[in-house]
Amino acid sequence: MRKIYFIFCLLILVGCSDVKPSTNDIVANAVIQTLTAIPPVLESSIATLTPSITISAPLTTQIPSIQIANIQKPLTLQTVTPTNIPFVSIAQDHFTKDAAGFGISGSLEDETMMMEIVNGNLNIYPKMKDGWRNWRLRPPEIGDGIAEVKFKFNSCQGADKFGIIVRAPDYSSGNGYYGSISCDGRILVQRNESTLVDVPIIQNLYKINEFNTLQLFFVGNKIEIFLNGEKTAETTDETLKRGYCGFFTAPMNQNSLSISIDDFTIYSPQGSTK
Repeated sequence: MRKIYFIFCLLILVGCSDVKPSTNDIVANAVIQTLTAIPPVLESSIATLTPSITISAPLTTQIPSIQIANIQKPLTLQTVTPTNIPFVSIAQDHFTKDAAGFGISGSLEDETMMMEIVNGNLNIYPKMKDGWRNWRLRPPEIGDGIAEVKFKFNSCQGADKFGIIVRAPDYSSGNGYYGSISCDGRILVQRNESTLVDVPIIQNLYKINEFNTLQLFFVGNKIEIFLNGEKTAETTDETLKRGYCGFFTAPMNQNSLSISIDDFTIYSPQGSTK
């Protein structure tokens, strides 16, 4: 009896499949079959259409080109020589193979700058910024004289500076007289952190893409700075009496300043023992 009842129920369930599906069922079934028919690779192919983002590393060697400001020529211009006192060369660096006076043998790198001698020039690449002075001094220690450097800006920007130090009493304090030229067209003479004189560069006096001659004359209390034979500024100061000479850089922007030096010469008054 139980077997007959089971067979009867089974026939009823099978008979339910003969019921004609509705239009909504047909549409739903078609959608399911279409989605089922999409191959799995479509998902991955769609994913590859999403654009990738590439972040380029900054070019640390990319340096702005030099832009010396175009300063108007003053109404009066003095053309003078540093002094009538005879001077003799007592130290000179040509940077042919090394710069022994500055303690540089081929190349030198520290946390403040990188320097290398290439084709008879000393190339300087400061690493600091915000006006940080990177200096290099050499003997002898003298009281009066002239420090002279032949240089050119390979690149600079804004208030980036390059110049000469004289009468630095030691190699570590940073004290001394600083005579500099800046890329925004200024000539400065400073004692330590104090500015003694700040004037504009005479128009066209600096030669772009050529070596220029910068001289800092210091005798007694008188300090004069010359660019390509023209006196550009002068001042007097009694503070520092003697010390070492050298060069320095003071970039305002990181990786914006590059300098080449051809020669560095120190002159002393003839017959002087100071």
